Amino acid sequence: MTALASLCLLLALAPPAQDPASGRQPGELLLRIRLRAIVNDQILTDEDVYWKARRDFQVPPGVEPTQEQMDQAFPSALVELFLREGWRLSGRDEAMLDRIVQRELDARIEQAGSLAALSAEMSANGGSIEEFKRYFRRMVVGWLFRSIELGQQPEKGDAVKVAVVVAPREIREYYDNHKDLYSSPRRARGRILMIPKGADPEASRAQIEEIRARIAAGESTFVEEVEAHSSYRRSTGGDSGWITPNMSRAQALKDFFLGSPAGTLSEPLELAADWALCLVETVEEGGVAPFSEVQDEIRDKLLEQRYQEIMERAVRRIRRRCYVWPAEEVDAALERLFANAADGAPDTL
Repeated sequence: MTALASLCLLLALAPPAQDPASGRQPGELLLRIRLRAIVNDQILTDEDVYWKARRDFQVPPGVEPTQEQMDQAFPSALVELFLREGWRLSGRDEAMLDRIVQRELDARIEQAGSLAALSAEMSANGGSIEEFKRYFRRMVVGWLFRSIELGQQPEKGDAVKVAVVVAPREIREYYDNHKDLYSSPRRARGRILMIPKGADPEASRAQIEEIRARIAAGESTFVEEVEAHSSYRRSTGGDSGWITPNMSRAQALKDFFLGSPAGTLSEPLELAADWALCLVETVEEGGVAPFSEVQDEIRDKLLEQRYQEIMERAVRRIRRRCYVWPAEEVDAALERLFANAADGAPDTL
């Protein structure tokens, strides 16, 4: 362990002193600078996790990140810390990073009009010039290290470590083995007219039978009868929306819509508190989406999986070379992150 890491560890373990002037309880003043992790001589504090949560979840000014957002930001911040350490362990050019950060800062100053204007703008959003420089430098280091690991930006003399590609054969195999993911059930859409049963169910049934007879004889349209008599979506002509097998609707309605061809007018259907009349207007047969329609989606999914696997291997490789504190907590957070990545959580690593 380096001298800096040892000092940070001692400070992290020492109980914070109370500030008598503020009346705050011990530890409250140092809430955001509490040490969360050490990787070699790099540290991660609550302040780092706080800003990570603000950026990742786009928390607006004046609003604090939730505890759930902070909890999710911690393992992601750990990954960035390991990637920065991977950059350092590989002996990359630190001066290049300084130049990239300065160019970005100069561009933002020019856009704002002056350094003072940029500083005021960042302050209004709860940040500062120095915080931005730290954040941007860390972001660039992580991006460069990822690019090198993925073979997208090898440095002079380096061999490309890996080609992140997905063969057409792999895309087709995934489609053939996961057709359930790209299938859709039969669905139908039409119109529904409802008459409440009320105190005399037989009278309301007779009323809806008369309505059906007029529609069947062409004396009126379904929409006209809905507008005159229905208790269901009168303003939209009784539009049913799409009816699918798994949706929460009365079984009698689903059975009729999904079992009838377009143009079919139902007999009166008895529901719990109403009599219903239905008209099927559109039917879409279910089935599996053609390969041509989903191959790009599958390619992107497989590329993302490949990317996650490569970055997980990189972080594990760096982890083995580093002193880490607190090891159990850090390792547990990383394992949760890797598990989420394996389950398909977006933007995990």
